[in-house]
Amino acid sequence: MSKAADSSPVTGPIQTITKGPKQQGIVALGASIVGAALMLTGFFVGITSALDGAGNPVGRSLGLVLFFVGVVLVLLAIVLSIISLVKGARLVPVVALVVAFSPIALVIVLAIAARASF
Repeated sequence: MSKAADSSPVTGPIQTITKGPKQQGIVALGASIVGAALMLTGFFVGITSALDGAGNPVGRSLGLVLFFVGVVLVLLAIVLSIISLVKGARLVPVVALVVAFSPIALVIVLAIAARASF
């Protein structure tokens, strides 16, 4: 049996981008950076519009949408990083995991600090 007959055809843009573990790690790193930026931007936009007092529903909605799109991208980055780690890549998926978990930890710390009474 020839090598060409053994390999399955790669179809679709996602399968082409994430062909190997290193490419999956790079996609995960990009998704974690963009997701972290969107998540933090949405968090701060939502907090600012909530504390503004003007009652602007657009700011609150924009903050929620940005935050949840960021959360989805960060979760996607975590899954892709774990898959890439299992397949054998080491450095890039670990960096992607650190970047993906940093906004989650920051939001938790900020939420706990906001509820703490001094």
